Parts: sequence; structure tokens; C-alpha cells
Amino acid sequence: MSFKEIQYIKKFRFPQDYDVVHKKRFESILAIIHAMPNNGKELNILEIGTTNFSVTLNREFANLTTIDLNERTTELDEKLKDVPHITFDLCKSYDKTMCPEYKNSFDVIIFAEVLEHLPIAPENVLSFLYTLLKENGKIILQTPNACALHKRVLMLFGFNPFDRIIPNLSIDSENKQIDYHGHIREYTRKELYEISKGQNFTVIYHKYKNYLNTYSNWKKPLNYIIRLFLFLSAVIPQFRLGQTMVLEKDSQKEI
Repeated sequence: MSFKEIQYIKKFRFPQDYDVVHKKRFESILAIIHAMPNNGKELNILEIGTTNFSVTLNREFANLTTIDLNERTTELDEKLKDVPHITFDLCKSYDKTMCPEYKNSFDVIIFAEVLEHLPIAPENVLSFLYTLLKENGKIILQTPNACALHKRVLMLFGFNPFDRIIPNLSIDSENKQIDYHGHIREYTRKELYEISKGQNFTVIYHKYKNYLNTYSNWKKPLNYIIRLFLFLSAVIPQFRLGQTMVLEKDSQKEI
């Protein structure tokens, strides 16, 4: 890994504070849960991956559990000390016998901006998550749009719009170690519908959204180009950066 490549990752992959970049995305998740019966207050919620958004979820909803590859950081653990945490590698989700104590436990699973990082078939992951959901439980799935406008344009000019898989990279960013390997695989709306249906989920909501604030600090003339992209994607939803889906467990068809 060259110095130039590391600088690129620092500048563009982590352009701002994570919470600032993802603020609108977090708000969209909250809106979906609050639209559920009783404002979502009594739901058992499982969040995959822990960030400061977990703190917000814990403040909004009484029954939160987190799951992640590693233990929570000391700072997060202090803020979430009353929140149960499951340490589990989703790459092992091909084994549906894992985590038997959590079978049929959750009303909602938040599976946001994780799928694209997993080097495992999404069918395996959804099949495993299916076992954790209660009857008619739901997954809130957020993932990049593989056919976003900027990716189409880059490919048109011979550039690969997708991340390289970066081996064993740790970057010291604000005294924090970040293990980053890029997006392993991004998906189209059609693919996600097919995968979900194959694992006995019904898609009850799908929407393309530009909910990542990654461009506010870009300078001219790039800023004009980004404004054009955002305008076009406002007109044509399929050009937008991300997509949000809600999948409902079809309890009549056990896997």
C-alpha cells in the first residue's frame, strides 16, 4: 500500500465525521421504526454494527441489542452499558444453528451499510437473520446502489467505480485504528428483490435515496459536477447513491 493510496483513503473514504456523513441515513431509519405500531417503542430491536447511532437508538427505544464482529469499544460500552451485545462474525452465518438463544427474538433488525462489506453470499446472511426474527419481523436494509449515476459515468470512461479489496489495512485516524477493506460487493434493486424473495422475505418498502453527506466540503469545480449529479438523481431515482428496503419475514414459509 503506497503513501498516495493511503492518503486517498483518508481523504475520500473518511471525508468527515461518520455521524455527520450518515446523519440523514440515521434519520431515515428512525422514521421507519417510528412509523411502526406504538411508535416502535415496544419493539425488540437488533442493530448490526455499533456506532454512535446505537446510543441514539438506545435513547429512543427501550429494547435494543447490538451485534458486531468485535466487542464494543470502551467509550461505546460505557454509553451502552445496559444494552446486551452479541459478538458474532456474520461471515459464519451460513451455519443457521449459531446463536440459538436468540432465535425468534427480534421484531426489527437494522442491517444498514453492512451487506456490501461481507465476503459471503447475501443469501446465507438473510437466511440466518430470518431465524432471529419473530413472526412477521422486519429487516431494515440499507446498502449502496450499484448503479448510481457516478458509477455509470466512471465506467463509461474506463474507470472502475468499485473499491479495490485492500489487504490488512489499518489507518491511524484521530488516534483510532480503522480496519478497512472496502466494499466487497454492491447490489442492484433487482438483485436484492430476488435474493430477499429466495430467503422467504417480502419486500414491503424500497426507495432510492441520496442520504450520505460526503460532498459538502468539495471545492469548485467538483462542487458544480456534484450538484449536477444530485439534480439528475433527483429526477431519476435509479441514479441515487443508496437504497433502503424493509423486508418482512414470511412466517408461512420456513427455510
